[in-house]
Amino acid sequence: MNILFETFGEHQRDMLKQDQRTPLYHQLHILLRRSIHNGTFADGIQMPTEAQLSEYFEVSRITAKRAMDELAKEGLVERHRGRGTRVVYDYEPEKSINLKRNSLNMGGNPALLVVDVINGFTDANCPLGGHYPEVIEANKVLLSLFRELALPVFFTTVFYTDDSQAKVFRRRLDALNLLTSNSELAQIHPDLGMRDNEVLIVKHWASAFHKTDLDDQLRARLVDSIVITGLTTSGCVRASVVDGLQYDYPVFVPREAVGDRNQEAHRANLFDMHAKYADVISIENIKLMIRDRQSK
Repeated sequence: MNILFETFGEHQRDMLKQDQRTPLYHQLHILLRRSIHNGTFADGIQMPTEAQLSEYFEVSRITAKRAMDELAKEGLVERHRGRGTRVVYDYEPEKSINLKRNSLNMGGNPALLVVDVINGFTDANCPLGGHYPEVIEANKVLLSLFRELALPVFFTTVFYTDDSQAKVFRRRLDALNLLTSNSELAQIHPDLGMRDNEVLIVKHWASAFHKTDLDDQLRARLVDSIVITGLTTSGCVRASVVDGLQYDYPVFVPREAVGDRNQEAHRANLFDMHAKYADVISIENIKLMIRDRQSK
């Protein structure tokens, strides 16, 4: 239910009850359609269920179903029994106010770079953390694929061993000082099951590339493109995406596999990365691209 509150808030929910002239299902349909058109519910994203919509907007299940049926008629979503409803509308920023960009092809030897999915960032009780179960599950799906195809996998963590490292960054964000080399907070989340043949990059700043040997390690493995996931979208993920491009790698971001404490920042940074630095696409499209490249 959090995603509905973060997306619509109480104001828009209450507005549904105030317009007595327009059928409720049509009001809900318009609200959901607007959220698809503006990229809030982006291509490949799982839509809220009818039960969730019914509970949150305090409407009947029939009303919620009719609203979703209208979206399906317009070709904005696909409905699959037992698998829910997914958005199939690929939002594009207005060309009149954004730079023309080209989608890039994924290479034949892509690497997966999992940025900072560590205990400290995934524990909502930690000052640095948030609640990201969906992001962890999405990363498990991608890890399974990369491991199955024997493609390179990299993880990053961040910690500090002395006061000279990232001094200004740590003065700005005091909570970073919790991340020490012997702290459980700096360990990769156990659900991801990092393997011995996978590379751990220890960084001190936001970017996985800044003052690390990541580029050297990628080149040594003949990596020709990077899929970047992890935490957080507006911080270390974005910094790593920008640097990945600046090191001349085509970069791909599966939107379900990144997360942020602030949903507005999350959406804004996905928008901006897609406009300039990377192809931000669904995890399903990432999987199709990888399997397609591997079959050639």
